[in-house]
Amino acid sequence: MKNREDEKKLVYVGGELAGKTIGTIGFGAIGSRVAELAKAFRMKVLAYDTNPNRQSDNAEMVNLDTLIAQSDVITLNIFLNESTRHLVDKQFLAKMKNDALLVNTARGPIICEEDLIEALKNNVIGGACLDVFTVEPLSVDSELRALKMSC
Repeated sequence: MKNREDEKKLVYVGGELAGKTIGTIGFGAIGSRVAELAKAFRMKVLAYDTNPNRQSDNAEMVNLDTLIAQSDVITLNIFLNESTRHLVDKQFLAKMKNDALLVNTARGPIICEEDLIEALKNNVIGGACLDVFTVEPLSVDSELRALKMSC
């Protein structure tokens, strides 16, 4: 007889990383390490960085629009400054694949949370994996807590 823990394990069906495309926005120390790890999972790696001289054997350097449109997973590995504040907004999210995941372990305000909430409610993207928020700790009544975010 199966116990409840076994039943829970059967409910979740994960996705395969091999063959997927990951895009890293920011290709400094962290972004380049993400690329290295993603290659180990046999992922295609796209990278965008504001430094036009960055190169790598682990990633194909592309413009931001190409990265957004082609990535199954987009990971943010950039500093927060005035040019990156709310980089991920309604227009950015609309350019993503509708099943793509957005990962933010950088800084919360890089994402416009109101636009992300609307995108998740309307299935504009597949989900979001957030380790940081605009205001921390995340408020107990934040709409983000009520949404299924896939991660």
